[in-house]
Amino acid sequence: MSPFPCTEAYAAAKDGLIGFTRVLRTDYRGRGANASVVVLGAIRDAGQGQRTAEELGLKLPPMSTSPACTVARAVLAAIRRDRAEIVVMPGPGRLIKALMDLFLGLGPAMSQAVGANATMQAVIKLRKQPAKIA
Repeated sequence: MSPFPCTEAYAAAKDGLIGFTRVLRTDYRGRGANASVVVLGAIRDAGQGQRTAEELGLKLPPMSTSPACTVARAVLAAIRRDRAEIVVMPGPGRLIKALMDLFLGLGPAMSQAVGANATMQAVIKLRKQPAKIA
């Protein structure tokens, strides 16, 4: 996973689950059990990213996000084809992920350049506001 600002717990959980799944697959494959990991980029129309974008009044761009149905297809492909790992990211996202995995210093620079730091600060500010009672 590439570093995204202010997401320490999320990053630890995601990377931990990816590693855990890889070990499960290796250790239990000979016993007839399988494990697959579906690594997600930004997903639109569902999930945490979509909810956060709506709260901030942002529109997730189709070019850099995947629709929720793509995730469903990836899960089915992982099961049917016994795939160890599937990455769900559109076009340039895969290349950017690969580059950031190879060059760890690139992630923070990319986050700054695309405005991720400012966006995450807005999310933090939003989350610190008292809950509205309907």
